[in-house]
Amino acid sequence: MKDVEISVVVPMHNEEGNVLELYKEIRQSMDSYGRSYEMIFVNDYSSDGTLKLLKDLSQTDKRFHFCDLLSNVGENWAVFAGISKSTGKIIVTIDGDIQNDPKYIPVLVNKLKEGFKVVSGWREHRIGFFARLAPSFVANKFISLVSGIKVHDTGCTLKAYRSEIIKDVYVPKGFNNRFSPAVFNIANKDFAEVRVPDRIRKFGVSHYGLERIFIVFNDLLAIPFIRRRFNTPLADINRRVLYAILFLELLLVSAVLIKGFLFAVVFLVLIMASFSIRRNIKRFIECEHNPKFIIKEFI
Repeated sequence: MKDVEISVVVPMHNEEGNVLELYKEIRQSMDSYGRSYEMIFVNDYSSDGTLKLLKDLSQTDKRFHFCDLLSNVGENWAVFAGISKSTGKIIVTIDGDIQNDPKYIPVLVNKLKEGFKVVSGWREHRIGFFARLAPSFVANKFISLVSGIKVHDTGCTLKAYRSEIIKDVYVPKGFNNRFSPAVFNIANKDFAEVRVPDRIRKFGVSHYGLERIFIVFNDLLAIPFIRRRFNTPLADINRRVLYAILFLELLLVSAVLIKGFLFAVVFLVLIMASFSIRRNIKRFIECEHNPKFIIKEFI
């Protein structure tokens, strides 16, 4: 097989009803685009017939591959499992629930070739205000503010990356979808968005809720440190955070001794934030050395 230009990675968990339709849509879109490509569908320990369908497809299409994971690790790690097996110069990720339209893969790739390093889908006409729109709006505002990257929809799985940006770089569960491209240390000038439709899920169950706002807010505290990990050894960053925590603890003790209740409260909040930052940095350190997925079979 000639060199692969585009790898399309699809995470799947109990998506038996979507496998064949999504495969056909991706194949039609990529065949029409006329560039060399491969598809990598990742079975994230499904309990339905997803894996059987993937095995059947691998026997009929040489461009189709599947990863079968040893345990359920979630969408984030399933995506990275597929990326770890990809060979394309460009990596496109797309959700397995058919809510992302494969017809827009060439649109994202064309945009990427304008000189960007990451291009993300920006979903239009999303359904469900309280369950999806409100949490997404608040989360994206926070992410843009902290990271300095003007992003409207970090949660959209439909993204195109230059392989060197994402290959062999692992991030903890949730960070990829919520903070890409912030966690990959991409500058605003290297990032672009393309408006894409948000289609209705036909099969399976979606997982959205207001609790995502609080999860995002907690993780945001670590972004400035995480973005520096590409330029500063992680061990050094971790040590600096520990020093900061010790310093804040000393300030807290001092504030209590002088009966400065307000100061004590402020420093207590800062200490809690420091521990949260340290926890997230430790997650990055651990996962970059020990990715949280095991590929049972790859064909």
